[in-house]
Amino acid sequence: PSLGIRGTVDNADPALPGKIQTGRVEEIRTCLRCNEGCVNGVSRGKSQRCAVNAEVGREREMRIHPVSAAKKVCVIGGGPAGMEAARVLALRKHRVTLVEQETELGGLGRYASIPEFKGELRSFLAYLRKQMERLPIEIIRGKRASADWVRELRPDAVVLATGSTMNRPSLPGISQPFVGTALDVLSGKFRVGEKVFVAGGAAMGCEVAVHLAAQKKKVIVGEMLEDLAPDLEPRSRTVLLQMLQEGNVEAYRSWRLQKVEEGKVLLVNRQWETQEIAVDSVVLAMGLSANRELLNPLKESFGEVYPIGDCLSPRKFYQAIHEGAFVGRTI
Repeated sequence: PSLGIRGTVDNADPALPGKIQTGRVEEIRTCLRCNEGCVNGVSRGKSQRCAVNAEVGREREMRIHPVSAAKKVCVIGGGPAGMEAARVLALRKHRVTLVEQETELGGLGRYASIPEFKGELRSFLAYLRKQMERLPIEIIRGKRASADWVRELRPDAVVLATGSTMNRPSLPGISQPFVGTALDVLSGKFRVGEKVFVAGGAAMGCEVAVHLAAQKKKVIVGEMLEDLAPDLEPRSRTVLLQMLQEGNVEAYRSWRLQKVEEGKVLLVNRQWETQEIAVDSVVLAMGLSANRELLNPLKESFGEVYPIGDCLSPRKFYQAIHEGAFVGRTI
């Protein structure tokens, strides 16, 4: 704890003792405490895995070897998937250019790590950024890559890690100024009132609800399914549900948002019964859509184009890191 390391285990970084001994604490790859590959995987009879270390359980075949002929590789997107791909590619001695449209690396992970209880994720993103600094990777920030720009770069291979964008469904009143997305809230772009309705009770919606409840907001979560946070593994879900309870978050299960009006939302259930709830603000946490606009144009120009992470399909950090790790070893 005195070193600022929380939740770190041997699976995440077997080199942890040596890094501490040599004063390289900032290079420690921290555990997310997500239980996705370790506890949850083993409990289902699967081999041991780790969300942040793709080598776990397959150390021999996943060992990083330098390439005999280096390629020029363009990685588009500086989120977790893109950074992991760039890290492995650079370790294998490829010539890597990483381009990110924002001025800061991290992708959607920057926002997911904002709630106070996401300290491990903040540490892990710091680790990835540190790797980008210490490895011979050309990093271009604040540049939105286009197919023409990539063609001018003339890479031998392209890794597409452009992530995803929050869904904003076409519902009556959804464009009202008191309606924002979960990412708008976490980034500080959207400030909520005292009574908040969160539309969407998957992990993202529940985490935003806990975040707002910690700010003493009165929070209500609406979820069209019967359960909250069904996309989390059982142990993490139990903890998150407990946090919702401790924050006095009210939940409407099996209800979906139908309409937004000034000062209220209209919900409907499977029996087409409706219910109005008075609120000051509405936060949308209704899933993500893949950013794949560049995929086909790039495929027309390059023989090696590898979509990874959320731009392939919005999922979790586990898939983002593992796909980045695999593509880095494939090229």
